[in-house]
Amino acid sequence: MYCIILILIPGCEKENIPTVDTLIVSEISNNSAICEGAILSDGGAPVSEAGICWGKFADPTVNDSKTQGSFTENSFSGLLSGLEPATAYAARAYAINSEGVGYGKTIYFTTFPDMPSITTSEVSSITLSSAVCGGFFQYGDGINIKSIGICYNDNDVPTIEDAVVPCALNNGAFTAELTGLGVGIIYHVRSYAIFSIPGMGGYFVMYGNEVTFITSPVLPEVITMDLISTSHTKASVSGWIVKNGASQLVEKGFFIDTVDNPVTDKVTVPLDFEIGVYQTLIENLKPGTEYYYRAYAINSVGTAYGETKSFITYYGTVSDVSGNVYTTIRIGNQIWMKENLRVKKYSDNTDIQLVTSIWGWGNSYTPAYCFYYDYEDPDYGALYNYYAVNTEKLCPSGWHVPTFEEWTELRDFLGGTAIAGQKMKESGTEHWIKNQYADNSSHFTALPGGIRTISFWSSEPGFTGKGYQGNWWSTYVQNDDTTTAVCVSLKASVSQLDAYPLKKLYGLSVRCIKDN
Repeated sequence: MYCIILILIPGCEKENIPTVDTLIVSEISNNSAICEGAILSDGGAPVSEAGICWGKFADPTVNDSKTQGSFTENSFSGLLSGLEPATAYAARAYAINSEGVGYGKTIYFTTFPDMPSITTSEVSSITLSSAVCGGFFQYGDGINIKSIGICYNDNDVPTIEDAVVPCALNNGAFTAELTGLGVGIIYHVRSYAIFSIPGMGGYFVMYGNEVTFITSPVLPEVITMDLISTSHTKASVSGWIVKNGASQLVEKGFFIDTVDNPVTDKVTVPLDFEIGVYQTLIENLKPGTEYYYRAYAINSVGTAYGETKSFITYYGTVSDVSGNVYTTIRIGNQIWMKENLRVKKYSDNTDIQLVTSIWGWGNSYTPAYCFYYDYEDPDYGALYNYYAVNTEKLCPSGWHVPTFEEWTELRDFLGGTAIAGQKMKESGTEHWIKNQYADNSSHFTALPGGIRTISFWSSEPGFTGKGYQGNWWSTYVQNDDTTTAVCVSLKASVSQLDAYPLKKLYGLSVRCIKDN
């Protein structure tokens, strides 16, 4: 009997080629892509090489284009470079062992077209209200154009949300006529294209370079403003340049003469700025003379004039019955004393009662005057109670203490409550202490004469405010009030002109205004 013994020896299994999977193609551009693969099984033999192969046909092999990948834990990727734009490709992962080459499934993809480019051409045929502009759009196969043209505005960096002019393409070139433009305005222009790229989803908006141009310049727009103030030899005038005509100004100022529509005698103003209000002081005028003036501005087109206005310089002074001489000034349509009243007699030449005692002042319900701390200073003038004002005989003949309406007219002419004080206060600190917001551009030259009070307990019994505030009576009494009357007030620290009631017993400064 024979016996056959079968001995099984481990390690003799048949080796196979690797099993591979192609995972994904990503980051596709016009000339490259990335493909990822995975080794599912090495086939029983070590993998010596793995990567991606690709071509323009189905099922590419390692004999076609390929890139080796470095793999970790059986995953790898490869860069597919040197691809052609807008071209269909096939790619698949591979792995090699001693038994041969294993391939993954084939994935198909298409590279993107070359990105287009767009430029904006220079603007031509510029007129007062139109211009011609265009551009060039360079693009390749696969670009789907939705719209192309010119966008523009008069601000900066135009987009398709601004004014647009759609155009037709002619071998990549296009032209647009911009119409309905404003005269002498700077415009900003860009070409634009709206397009889609297959596989990239949605539409793209591309802009060309920005170009600016100015429609043909015109004369500036100039306004002659109302007279600010005048004295017997000076006048403050102002003008307003609304537009420079889209051309840089070379000169601005005022023409002034004793004949209408002056064109010879002029006063130039520095070109610190072009657009806006400007003013200047004209000196060496003749008293009591009518002058005509108008603002002007010059640009490359020529000279533009504002409306001609006129004023009459004042004779310059007025005297009270005591022989005090006061400088006068015209502000708007009003003629004011430029100094505080310091008269000691009424206009009928009778004496005004001088009261120096704080006890006497606080109990004086009759007309009275005094000087601050009894020191007669002609710069600040005298202080009068309301009862003296109410006599209607304080001011020289032909003049009167202003009504509240006349103070209001002055305030409004100088720009309103918030700024009138700045234009009324004397500038500097010769008389004002810590003077702020004061330029005296009206030449009213308000000084801080202080107040005669009826307080016995203040740090300065009977007096307060000199150097810090000025207060002037009006004739106005609210609701027939028997104890107070309205005054106007200026303070060192603010630019506004205030108005409020004070006790009639108080002593305030007085400015006289000429009768109409």
